[in-house]
Amino acid sequence: MQDKSLLEVSPHDLLAIILAKRKKDASHLPKEEKKRDEELTRAYGLYNESKDALTELLTSMPESEIDSLKRTQAENVVEENETHRKRVMSRLWRVRSHLKETLAAIEYWSAMDDETLTSLLSDANRVNKGGLSTFAMNKSAPSEHGGDGHD
Repeated sequence: MQDKSLLEVSPHDLLAIILAKRKKDASHLPKEEKKRDEELTRAYGLYNESKDALTELLTSMPESEIDSLKRTQAENVVEENETHRKRVMSRLWRVRSHLKETLAAIEYWSAMDDETLTSLLSDANRVNKGGLSTFAMNKSAPSEHGGDGHD
């Protein structure tokens, strides 16, 4: 359900609000992306250092002479650094995805003309009055024509 006060805002004001928010997001996301990219570089460095330390430990002496506690600790450090690297990479991907989505939204809302905006608002009014959304109307359209919606 929508807040009725939203429908009282002029279409052009609503469009300006949406664009302002998206542009604000787009202005800070490249800085965030750079920060996450630098963090990922550091995480890769930590992972590679810990992996090299483990390799050095394992190749420095015969298997039977390696202290099992040191080996376990080195393996745990490698695992922790790999987990950290994956978390950092995931955060970087989320920032990049958000930036891509934001730029697409800016492009979409910037190209919005009066006719399309009026159509969106009339759809919102229909839903507000208890009617079907465009998605629901499109979903039910194939069943009304005797089809099951799967071709």
